[in-house]
Amino acid sequence: MAWASAASTATTGSHLFRNYFLLALNNGYGQNSATSGTALLGASNIKAALYDGTITSPDANAANAATAYGGAGSTWVSTSVAGAAASTSNNQLTSVAGWPVGGVVVGTPTFTEGGTAGTGYVQFSSAPIVSSTSTATITSFTGMYLYFDGQAAAGGSVAKPGLGFWYFSATPLSVTNGLLTITPDATNGLFRINIA
Repeated sequence: MAWASAASTATTGSHLFRNYFLLALNNGYGQNSATSGTALLGASNIKAALYDGTITSPDANAANAATAYGGAGSTWVSTSVAGAAASTSNNQLTSVAGWPVGGVVVGTPTFTEGGTAGTGYVQFSSAPIVSSTSTATITSFTGMYLYFDGQAAAGGSVAKPGLGFWYFSATPLSVTNGLLTITPDATNGLFRINIA
């Protein structure tokens, strides 16, 4: 099944990896390693990679290794197609000028919480995710994948585990010789979990 917009299953639309929460709650990320929980949200740790619509069955319920960037059996491959999409599957899209293989750094990642009794929330957001130059050319991307680039295999986690994937549009998106900016929602950030 190709990546699609319907969010009724764990393999379509946009999702956080269930395994991310399991490891976070069990202190799996950064424990007993050089990467502490604070460092996980550091300035160079989370990266955003772009993919086209040929992604095959992205799965929010995937096992730990299958969420990892370039991991064995992972949907999120580390090979890339510069500029335009090709006919092969699971293409990571890159631009020599502006969006390198492996993606760009997600700046100022922050977890916040708030609300009142019965309306609490936990939210993750960041600064706008921007190409590193204003001359990027990327054709036919349909979504974004975020992962912890600086996480080594430790504390129950594989190296470079995924945070989640965001589906943008059934109509492929492109930028030509320009600045690509992905702006988190002003209210909900990249994701928001409401706690009643």
